[in-house]
Amino acid sequence: MGHISTSKKIILSVLGILLILSLLVGVSYAYYMVSVSQTNKNVVKSSCLNLSISNEENVLKLEKQIPIMNEEGKKLTPYTFTINNACSSMMAYSLNLEELEGSTLASKYIMTMVNDKDYVNMASLSSTDNYYANSVESRVLATGSLGPNASINYSLRLWMDEDTPLTTDAMNKSFRSKVVVVATPTKTVDFEYTGTEQTFIAPVSGTYKVELWGAQGGGNDNGSIGGLGGYVSGNINVNQNEMMFFYIGGVGNINGSNGLKLSNNFINEKFPNAVGGYNGGGDSGNQSIYNGSGGGASDVRLISLKSNKFDSLKSRIMVAAGGGGSSYYTSSNYGQGGIAGGLIGSNGSTIKDPETRYSGGGTQNAIGHSYDESKAAGFGFGGSAINNATPMKLVVAGGGGGGYYGGAGGGDWGAGGAGGSSFISGHNGCDAIKEESIENNIIHTGQSIHYSGLYFTDTVMIDGEGYKWTTEKGSYTGMPTHDGTGTMKGNTGNGYARITYIG
Repeated sequence: MGHISTSKKIILSVLGILLILSLLVGVSYAYYMVSVSQTNKNVVKSSCLNLSISNEENVLKLEKQIPIMNEEGKKLTPYTFTINNACSSMMAYSLNLEELEGSTLASKYIMTMVNDKDYVNMASLSSTDNYYANSVESRVLATGSLGPNASINYSLRLWMDEDTPLTTDAMNKSFRSKVVVVATPTKTVDFEYTGTEQTFIAPVSGTYKVELWGAQGGGNDNGSIGGLGGYVSGNINVNQNEMMFFYIGGVGNINGSNGLKLSNNFINEKFPNAVGGYNGGGDSGNQSIYNGSGGGASDVRLISLKSNKFDSLKSRIMVAAGGGGSSYYTSSNYGQGGIAGGLIGSNGSTIKDPETRYSGGGTQNAIGHSYDESKAAGFGFGGSAINNATPMKLVVAGGGGGGYYGGAGGGDWGAGGAGGSSFISGHNGCDAIKEESIENNIIHTGQSIHYSGLYFTDTVMIDGEGYKWTTEKGSYTGMPTHDGTGTMKGNTGNGYARITYIG
């Protein structure tokens, strides 16, 4: 078994341990004509990591008029390279794009696409430290980890945003950048929210502790609070080079005056529905402002979402549920989002007819109660506060949280969405599904171990109120903070994940 050193960032090339690698990417926009060139040699090596260009040409030409439609940008020839870890230690790495001094085209006009995933505006990517004196800014394209003698391939596409204005602000400008890899020897790899699939490849055979935090549902400072996300953890034995896919839940959004990430599902848009948080959050209602969508779950899968959506969902071996979105009817009347569950998600509250109009939390084998069946939650996603049976109806309600099973969306009259349920393969009280299950016919085993045979030991399941679950809800313990230095009631904001090698 390989040895993994303790975490210590090494960035000094003068020591001969070069863990910051770069390739020059120059993008010249002259009257909306683009050419991307790689002027360094095709291989840049260090004593440990190395970065290789698989495209043998020093100049990569993208012969397109720009700005171009994003659908056309997706078809551009990618800029390809490979990151190799020749070290004896596990490496956590960040793949960054650093804008260099002399660039005259703002990064807000640059679209990026990594490994055929969703394209995003460069300015929307997380910022990070610059590692070159002549860098203007640095943005994170991707993060991951590599074990000893492991490698990973990347492709990068850059183009000018289709919405770039036809003004001197963007014409006859240039953009120059470096692709930078910053690596850190570590036992622990953290996964922050990115809105995309993240991959972990086991660097060595052994036992790993996996921790997940689900995302909070959408809420507002007026008192209508989105349900807090849940927490799960456990130890699992994996073989070297085994692959797991991490999906980190996104916090729920708010409609109305704070309406970010608005859904396309609405028809009568007095205040457009806020789209649910990434990875299963349900959309909010559209009447009144400050309706919150559901928070997304965080989970670990054995099959990528790119293969088949349901096959990917049923391959989940661990799920930390998301909280339900809140609703806002008046300044004194609102519904709270249900907290993310342990085995069962919490119900969303409502200001009218609480005995019938409430939204129910997801369970281990079913969705929760819904006042309006059109707000259907399901296996892996929360219900939306959208009345499909009466499309023109305006709804004052929050979306359900994502989870193993999602929480129901609110049923109008200020109803908050319910929280989703959590799942851990090997945790008593969990109910795994059979491998032959299909989307419209899910069959449960009544047992906790996933059909893959992979399971966790020393499992911990904590709901969004900080209560520990065994086969039922237990006492209050709080959940670990992301940095592991303290405890908190439940998770706020986006989800999170950590995997730690323990031997």
